[in-house]
Amino acid sequence: MTRQPAARVPCGFTSAGLPVGPQVVGPRRADARVLADCRAFERVRPWHDRRPGVVQVGVLPDSPDNCARPPETPNIRAQ
Repeated sequence: MTRQPAARVPCGFTSAGLPVGPQVVGPRRADARVLADCRAFERVRPWHDRRPGVVQVGVLPDSPDNCARPPETPNIRAQ
């Protein structure tokens, strides 16, 4: 691996309820700078009070940008 510090900062959700956010990557041994950048981003764009909608287990939300839909499977009955 590159040994570069990195962090993902959540900032919201897509229309399908999936979390989104930028990834901050810094040069080697710049952990403090990466964390400071993430903290600054969170201050400008707070997200901590937002929550995704509840999704029924096994049911994916209908959305045009939802590309994680599993393939259709045939209904197989045990005999």
